[in-house]
Amino acid sequence: MRKVNLKEFKTQDELITETDDQGHVTKRERLTLKYANLIKQVLNTAPQGGFSPIEIKVRHDIITLIDNAVTEGQDYVVMDDAQLDRIVELTKSHSFAFLDIGFVDFLESLEADRKEEYTPPKEG
Repeated sequence: MRKVNLKEFKTQDELITETDDQGHVTKRERLTLKYANLIKQVLNTAPQGGFSPIEIKVRHDIITLIDNAVTEGQDYVVMDDAQLDRIVELTKSHSFAFLDIGFVDFLESLEADRKEEYTPPKEG
């Protein structure tokens, strides 16, 4: 089992977030990106040949784990090694829409999480 960090980061640069009808920039800001949303983005991106039913199940199970952790207000999610390996594999080949060093930090965080075994606390 692995404990995956669901922190967030602000983009290094301000990005265009609003334009007027003529296409002139009216607002720029640094965006806050959450690891949970980035993982879901990576998982929701279709492979070149589409999704097989097995791949849909694998990805859906991971998304459900993340959604449950976020709903419960956790800043981490616990998953099995194969699930985290899949996320890391997909993240390494994912194309993000813009350049930001935070995406590299995101991958490095996932790789660090992969190295640490998680043992749930004992009850009672």
